[in-house]
Amino acid sequence: MQQSETAVDSQDAHVIPPVSPDEAVSLASTELARFLALLESLALHDWEAPTDCTLWTVHDVVAHVAGALAAYADRDLLAARSEPWPSRQTDAPGVTMAVFIADVTGIPQTRRDAYRALGFNPLDALNQYQVDEREHATPDELMDELRTAGPAGIACRRSMPDAVRNVQLPIAGARAPVHYLTDVIYPRDMWMHRMEIALATGHSIIRTSDHEGRLTALVMRDLARRLTPDLGSRTAVYRLIGPDGGAFRFGARHAPDCVISMDTVDFHLLASGRRSPRESCASIEGDTEFGGRLLEQTEVGY
Repeated sequence: MQQSETAVDSQDAHVIPPVSPDEAVSLASTELARFLALLESLALHDWEAPTDCTLWTVHDVVAHVAGALAAYADRDLLAARSEPWPSRQTDAPGVTMAVFIADVTGIPQTRRDAYRALGFNPLDALNQYQVDEREHATPDELMDELRTAGPAGIACRRSMPDAVRNVQLPIAGARAPVHYLTDVIYPRDMWMHRMEIALATGHSIIRTSDHEGRLTALVMRDLARRLTPDLGSRTAVYRLIGPDGGAFRFGARHAPDCVISMDTVDFHLLASGRRSPRESCASIEGDTEFGGRLLEQTEVGY
């Protein structure tokens, strides 16, 4: 079995600090500003470009992001729609984080039933509802919605009562509190869509260590929990190239059994399910079988 012979200077992914509620507001606000800056640079024809989200154009992706923010923009309505959740039986069949968001969004039951009849799972139905509701919105109208609903939605997510923020629900194959959705997934989702739009339209991607690098580290924190059961006594290092990357260690030993290297953008396309391991342009040093198996499991919620 091949092994890397030397230690690799890397960060232990298992001990990356979680995001705090206030940091989540900062990350989301910075991401919204960068997302809008990219949209403002697009030409009209760019809005019809296809993206890595199957069946969605740039316009559709922006409609989804606008809808996700708008769902939280009305403080009173958000409080009324989320108030029943702390007392719900959250382990009942069919009760998921997507159902929580659908309730907060106010999707009529008839629309939920219609999407279910088309074969949509609850999350896909939620996302498609956001797109369909804005099908005829112009680019300027979508950007105006982001400018108004965005800051309000971010602030309202932060001010949700702890009784709601701490409700545990299934998401991405595990149970997590609502604040994981509001503080981790929503900023990450907008960031991933920003990358996606830039790639679809040929625009450059802003990549910094303090913002995009921190979001990358939070992905690695999630990935550590996913990969731990398969590590055993072995160690792997993901070396992500770019100012938004770094070297992240999974396992206890400093001398890794394998080192997986790729560009940070390629990593996120892989981890978000937009690229396969074969398409990720990853290289593996050391135990290539072990590294290949980890690449197959490199997927977290975005």
